[in-house]
Amino acid sequence: MGKSPTIEEMEKKDKKSREYLDEIANELTNKLGNTYSALEKEAENFYTKEHDKPWSSDLYITGKQFDYQSVQEWSLASVSAIINKISAAVIGTVDGKVENLPAGTDAGDKAQDINKKYDMNKDKRLLIATNCFNLLAGIVGSFGNATSITVKHGTKSDPIGGGLRIFGSVGTQTFQRSSFFKNEKIATYQFAYIVRFSVEEFELQAKIALIDQYQNTLNVTKFASDKNDQQFFEDKITYEQWSVMSAKFEKVMEDVLKKIQELDPKKERGTLLAKAFIVHNSLYKFLYSSNKHLMDALAKKEVSLLKI
Repeated sequence: MGKSPTIEEMEKKDKKSREYLDEIANELTNKLGNTYSALEKEAENFYTKEHDKPWSSDLYITGKQFDYQSVQEWSLASVSAIINKISAAVIGTVDGKVENLPAGTDAGDKAQDINKKYDMNKDKRLLIATNCFNLLAGIVGSFGNATSITVKHGTKSDPIGGGLRIFGSVGTQTFQRSSFFKNEKIATYQFAYIVRFSVEEFELQAKIALIDQYQNTLNVTKFASDKNDQQFFEDKITYEQWSVMSAKFEKVMEDVLKKIQELDPKKERGTLLAKAFIVHNSLYKFLYSSNKHLMDALAKKEVSLLKI
């Protein structure tokens, strides 16, 4: 549970203040409805209906926490403290004994088995924590300032790495009563989240990582090919030298593109560079017609090197 300094100090001194915070938390909960149940339905729909074949999934960690901020002290940075605690709870489950989790947080029965079987190690902790933080902070940021007395609510789902996906919900409302906290406005937040693990998502993320590696290779090779063309245009290499290297670059890029097409047949992942290549029927036509240095060189030397 998070609180701004003023609220935390007054709560320690006053039992009625503690009861008031519980009261407004319950009021917000009633207005939002069963957010956890809604997240469960969203998760079920994602894994069973949004793919060609249903994906399997297991509960990794789940939780619900409240945060209270004096509107005068409010800032996104202050709210981020509770988001950091949530992220810490998630990565505390990664590569750990799954114990000493914050109040309101529970690990799934298979969390430790998932850690061992799918190499949930320390190298993934920063990635997972950052993705958790970004999702929840993004929802909070979409609300704007903390002065609204109407209920605001947002949900979102994102992959966070290692086959894990977070389904997050944030609701907020500002409360004010003259008999509590010197009539200050209190911005109350409810954070609810479910993190599930899916073997299919784990495999997809591994494939995406591989596609990205091929994309990087394509980018580097295209840069080297352009450099080769530029040297030819500037008369720094002969036609024969250019031709040999050009053929090698073409072969590498053709092989890489075939692999990208094989891994990503629907072109859902490719960079603009790869997609532009794939759209053209002729890789060579695209390469040469898009390279100003080479086309100028061909015009300058009045030679036709390719039938395009």
